[in-house]
Amino acid sequence: MTSDYLSDTFLFYSPGGASGNNLFISGDEAYHALRVLRLREGSDINVTDGKGNIFKCTIGEVRKDGFIAAINEQLEYINKIRNLTICLPLLKSSDRFEFGIEKCTELGITNFIFYSAQSSPKSAFKKERIDKILISAMKQSLRAFLPEYKIVKSVLELSDLPYRFVELNQHSDQGIDSFIPESDVDYAFLIGPEAGFTESEISSLPVSISLRLNEARLRTESAAITCATILTYRI
Repeated sequence: MTSDYLSDTFLFYSPGGASGNNLFISGDEAYHALRVLRLREGSDINVTDGKGNIFKCTIGEVRKDGFIAAINEQLEYINKIRNLTICLPLLKSSDRFEFGIEKCTELGITNFIFYSAQSSPKSAFKKERIDKILISAMKQSLRAFLPEYKIVKSVLELSDLPYRFVELNQHSDQGIDSFIPESDVDYAFLIGPEAGFTESEISSLPVSISLRLNEARLRTESAAITCATILTYRI
């Protein structure tokens, strides 16, 4: 079916996807629909599987552990920036880190790499919380793709990943607005840590391209959001 854009509605998430002509909604999603929004059997809802599909459904049988949603129509979306990844470090302020990835997701980014620099805090990554933030941001922005992410323990390990790394450097001669990515190349836009890279990290960075994001020095999460805005605006 052809894709469409949603507005003025709520979007629910069903990670299991469709089973025949039905979806099963459980857990927090079912609670929000039935207890908070007070939807009932016969109510129309929109559900995504986070993999590029949004289903227009009608609530059917309500059970103790959730409810069945009958699929009326399926909207299929194409991820036009599936080859563009934002690579950013863990931050000492978890609030700023979470804000950055939340806004990037709302803007349409679907791939992240989270890495630990030598200046990054230890044991700062809380997977369950990050997953909830990404799901919430996907639903808030009515998008069909739940972002995927890789976690890298050090800058040295970045070179093992199959990406063409683009360094976002304040002093680069070429601006990111003039950059035209090749559709068959997977790019990772590398944002540096708050305290900068150490000399040993700089020597191991797998940088292929250097681009200027902004003439000013931006905070890490601001750089991520600015990069996401530019990349997604040009689609």
